[in-house]
Amino acid sequence: MNIKSCPIAFLYSLTIFFSFSCGKKEFRTIEQKIDFYQSRAKTYQALADAQRLSPPYSSKKSSIKSEFYNQSMRMTYLKEAKKYQELAEIAKIKNK
Repeated sequence: MNIKSCPIAFLYSLTIFFSFSCGKKEFRTIEQKIDFYQSRAKTYQALADAQRLSPPYSSKKSSIKSEFYNQSMRMTYLKEAKKYQELAEIAKIKNK
């Protein structure tokens, strides 16, 4: 990463972090809880897919890395997606 893209990547990560972690979510029913977990899992899966589909190098100059490609972030997003999928499955089992 070059110096110019570091603040952009930091702000991008910070925005994602705060958008998912701020506030406690209150649920009225188990179905709302399941929908919430499934929504989170889909969001994290989409973020992981975006990381996978983004090329590691820009098309203009092959020596400059793309500012949005980060393999470790992709793995983090996949881990979070799996966590929320498991929470949704546990909530479904408890609902039965």
